Amino acid sequence: MTFLMATPELEVHFIDQHFAALMNRLAKVSSPELELAAKLVSNFRERGDVCVALPAITSTDASKIGGPDVPPLKNWVRKLRASGVVGGPGEFTPLILDKADRLYLQRYWKYEDDLGRNLQARLRDNPMRDFNRTELAKNLEKLFPAQSDLQKVAAFVAVTSHLCVISGAPGTGKTRTIVLICALLIALAGKRELNFALAAPTGKAAARLKETIAQTRFSLRLPDEVKLPADASTIQRLLGAKGDSPHFRHDAKNPLLADVVIVDEASMIDLALLAKLFDAVRPDARVILVGDKDQLASVEAGSAFRDICTSGLEP
Repeated sequence: MTFLMATPELEVHFIDQHFAALMNRLAKVSSPELELAAKLVSNFRERGDVCVALPAITSTDASKIGGPDVPPLKNWVRKLRASGVVGGPGEFTPLILDKADRLYLQRYWKYEDDLGRNLQARLRDNPMRDFNRTELAKNLEKLFPAQSDLQKVAAFVAVTSHLCVISGAPGTGKTRTIVLICALLIALAGKRELNFALAAPTGKAAARLKETIAQTRFSLRLPDEVKLPADASTIQRLLGAKGDSPHFRHDAKNPLLADVVIVDEASMIDLALLAKLFDAVRPDARVILVGDKDQLASVEAGSAFRDICTSGLEP
């Protein structure tokens, strides 16, 4: 198997050394191999990667963080599993090593696993059936007469599925598509009032989304009876931040009331926040992620939106 990983210059940090020392102190069987792996997983997380693909590590990588030579993979894996601080998927250990020999910090493996299960459930569940197919066809033609086929396809997926992902470069009409999707869903709902939640990763992005939707509505000259969502917030505010706590008021036990959750600038969302967002959305609600997979990734670890858009292309 070939592993494709970003390879910026590695540089050992104080925290990497202390984390490696901690893992060796906690280990039933300490070893230089564990020290090297712990330094790497700490260092990679700081630069945005949620895991380390051990088969991709070279002696040059190891030397740059002050580690020993890279051991043969089978021996390295054996030493890690014997340490007592490295477990397999689902085990409660500080570090997790999966079947592809990717090493994670426990919480990042959990975030990735939870998000993956949530995405699979949304793709596997039966299609949405809260609309009339004849009305769908009629409104698609009415709202998307001159738009590209891809925009119409995006709208069709947004209506018929629990999950819709829209990626495009700036100027490709993503916000216009969002507005038209909202108008389409409202038209299909008839007298039933839909609860929309619009969010973005930052306050600036949320304010821009709110302003752009208002401008787009005006330019499209939509009828007054089409009550588009008028507000947008940060994802943290939507979920209900609890001071300095990493947990939110809304989660699987206390989900959001929204029938449709639309998130703009999704490429800026880190893995942890996206996992918590999906955890808080009702299973029967629609989720629409909008962004540019080729934009700069999130500041925190995990380029979740890019990985969703390129699923299956990279191991």
